[in-house]
Amino acid sequence: MAAHFDDIQLKILPAGTLGLLWSDVDRAVILINGKDIWEIVWEEQEKNGRAEKFNYHQMRLCELYDYLVEAEQSNGKEEAAILCCTCDEVGCGAVVTDIIKTPDKVIWQNIRDRDNADGFSITFVFQAQVYKNFMRQLQKAATGKE
Repeated sequence: MAAHFDDIQLKILPAGTLGLLWSDVDRAVILINGKDIWEIVWEEQEKNGRAEKFNYHQMRLCELYDYLVEAEQSNGKEEAAILCCTCDEVGCGAVVTDIIKTPDKVIWQNIRDRDNADGFSITFVFQAQVYKNFMRQLQKAATGKE
């Protein structure tokens, strides 16, 4: 039986799209299997009767990149924020994931609302090269360098 891998892509949400009162910069939209991670999390929240409390949006490019790199390097010891609170502070609230890396795949496991551990938990498995391409694109968008 062939292994199932999820697809991950990056889309840029231009500054001003969210209509925030504070500094609004380009945001990272994480697409998994063609669907915005925000929508995936929203649907999980809804299944658990918590959709009205969903207070997250897409993160700044450089912030997302830094969290993902740190979590990837820790190989499951550090969580990565992938959506932030609507106040733009990860410390206030976030959707997080643990990242496990093997030679052929990268796993985002236990995607969850950091402050509500019993709410939902999602896992995605990406081919290593597909994930590397996603991270390269994110790095370039965040820093201007590859």
